[in-house]
Amino acid sequence: MLLRTLLAATLACTAAHAQVIPSEPDGATVVRAGSNITTSWAIDKSGTWNNLTIQLMTGSNLQMVPLETVVTGLDGTKETTFSFVAPEVEPYSKVYFLQFTNGLNPTNVQWTTRFTIASADGATVPPPQNETIADGSIVGWGIGSIVGAPAPVVPSGVPSGILAASSAAPSSAGPSAPLSVSLSPSAAPSASGSGSARASVSASASASASASPKPTSAASRAAPALAALALAAAAAAVLA
Repeated sequence: MLLRTLLAATLACTAAHAQVIPSEPDGATVVRAGSNITTSWAIDKSGTWNNLTIQLMTGSNLQMVPLETVVTGLDGTKETTFSFVAPEVEPYSKVYFLQFTNGLNPTNVQWTTRFTIASADGATVPPPQNETIADGSIVGWGIGSIVGAPAPVVPSGVPSGILAASSAAPSSAGPSAPLSVSLSPSAAPSASGSGSARASVSASASASASASPKPTSAASRAAPALAALALAAAAAAVLA
């Protein structure tokens, strides 16, 4: 019951959050290595996303692995597109996606769906792994890498993109800091992966200098674990 209440509350939380909404690349996008990847998004009209960072990612829905930072410092309240050169990768497959943050702030993270990076002559292979998401769809995924770069490190647990961004968060956000998770309005993920499936994750925390970070009740002791489950449930619907 407590988990159900937490999920219901958190899934309704970020509708009012300002954000950019990425629309490209989508599941039908195939970009050859050495060619330009163009990403586009609906601008944030609130004036909040003025320090946009875009990262090239890979991995599963629950183990997102950053491969490279594509750009930092874009003004997402004015600019709506950005292009960069697709790197040589391994494998050439539909296992790559983009992550959007506002200055690596983990309180509002956006993703595109997975797209394909092909070889220079257009060759691709199917995603090496599959997973079943909440709606029963089978989604292909894999862990790619950039040729010549260090091998990506795959952490366990919650989405690694969130963990990477969270490392810059204030240390006052203790283990009992509440998480709120919501799905942004968008088409549900499809088995084919076409279109753009998106989700946003929001985290908030408050702590006073004199407050103890230790849980004081059974419910508060369970809160971090339940919040992690809520985060995992939302992440499962992010990419298709």
